[in-house]
Amino acid sequence: MTALISFVVLLAACEEAEPPVEDAGFICARPGDDGTVTIDANSDDCSADHDGAAFSCEAAVDGDTITVHTSQTPGDDPNDGCGGPQRATCAVDVADGAYTLVFAGDEAELTVPVAEELCLPDQGETAE
Repeated sequence: MTALISFVVLLAACEEAEPPVEDAGFICARPGDDGTVTIDANSDDCSADHDGAAFSCEAAVDGDTITVHTSQTPGDDPNDGCGGPQRATCAVDVADGAYTLVFAGDEAELTVPVAEELCLPDQGETAE
């Protein structure tokens, strides 16, 4: 009986352990006048109301390249409705100049400082 209970607990744990989705959704970079580039990340799905959902953003600068990664754990959908996307923000400090913004295999040129935001993949959308 103890073995059966252990098996059921182990099986339930295996079913709940869903690996994160890397580089999910889209990002929009907003260069500021203070040398900070703020990244608004959007999961671009309906997972904001999912139980156990998580979404994060990380950005790093290496020379003239700003690389952004997102990580999403979709969680369990409690209903058939759409709770909207998950959102996260991250930022990097950079000197004025030209940078290559890299996300999910896409890249684009970003000049700091500028007032325009740049989104990848380029969907013509913003993370507002």
